[in-house]
Amino acid sequence: GARVILVENDSRFARDLGVQLTGHALLKSLGFDLIPVDCPTHFTDETPTANLVRQILGAVSEFEKANLVAKLRAARDRLSVKVGRRIEGRDHTSDAARTRARELHGQKKTLRDIAAVLETEGHVGATGKRFTPSTVSRMVRS
Repeated sequence: GARVILVENDSRFARDLGVQLTGHALLKSLGFDLIPVDCPTHFTDETPTANLVRQILGAVSEFEKANLVAKLRAARDRLSVKVGRRIEGRDHTSDAARTRARELHGQKKTLRDIAAVLETEGHVGATGKRFTPSTVSRMVRS
């Protein structure tokens, strides 16, 4: 089988220095070559200088990730204050709404009909509006 793994660059492999170094060592021990396309010798050179560069670039990637996460969190916090509710990327659908949607789906109701029934029973989205058919579809599949 194939023994080479190509990645766009070292930070696409892992943005955490420990994960990057450990992951590279694990793949190497299993006989795989990890090759970043932008610098093919990045993981293959075993000189002290190459190890230092690899660690520094890994640390920079880790810093960039942490910085981006902090910026996104701050932006979500500002927007949450502005709109008066928490802005998150998670699904806030209640288990009761999900269960009821599955029951109605089992009765062969359309996604729009399910959304309408859920609304009349008090199950609405985070914005207080009726669930969209695509949201109902995700509910019945999850």
